[in-house]
Amino acid sequence: IACAGSGKTFTAVRRLAHMRHQLGDRRGRVALLSFSNVAIDTFRREYQSLSDNASGRASHDRVEIGTLDSFITGNVLRPHAYRTMGCDRMPFLIAGTEPFLQNRDFKFWAQPSSGQAFPVSPALLYKVIVNIEAGRPTFHFRQQGAAIPINNGPAATARLGAVGAYSHDLGRYWCYRTLVEQPAILNALVRRYPHILIDEAQDIGTVHQAIIELLIGAGCQVSLIADPNQGIYEFAGADGSFLSLYGQ
Repeated sequence: IACAGSGKTFTAVRRLAHMRHQLGDRRGRVALLSFSNVAIDTFRREYQSLSDNASGRASHDRVEIGTLDSFITGNVLRPHAYRTMGCDRMPFLIAGTEPFLQNRDFKFWAQPSSGQAFPVSPALLYKVIVNIEAGRPTFHFRQQGAAIPINNGPAATARLGAVGAYSHDLGRYWCYRTLVEQPAILNALVRRYPHILIDEAQDIGTVHQAIIELLIGAGCQVSLIADPNQGIYEFAGADGSFLSLYGQ
């Protein structure tokens, strides 16, 4: 945990190189993940500069730098989640403009505390937020700073999943479900990535946290790097508590 300008990037890149060096000739990879493409580009430049001046280039090549979402999408969602989702194709990200989303079966219904329930427009599916609380999912529609409960979240998600469709938030949910329901995938992922570093960890929401905790439970060593005062995803359950309590 450190403030802006204190050298988190410098430290993260050197920790990445050191952890990969410690693995020696073993085939395991070390991943450095973050939430923004700007941070990823910076990490890649710094690591490239560091590895160009290092010996043992082969081991330096066994690292991956990318976003946390691209990591779980590439390793879990696209190749393996179709079995958990119950579809017969590779899952695909929806934009909200697809004609089939107009079908009533695929509608999410927001239920305000007062007033009638209303359907979420397909164009606003990106505002359907999923959280994991005590191992169970909750679904809300984000509207003008408020989180309105959705009364058919699991059912609508399952119907979308059956055709292979997901939004960004629903994709994270399906990644979590896949790792829970297909433990062989979880164990294989941990063997491939025995060490993972996560930058901007103050922005870890509840679904990301649930995924990370599964990885840790299966034997992955996870390092968190962040400044709790720079969080921007509190609406998605990223309140910094996972980061603050992680050292315990």
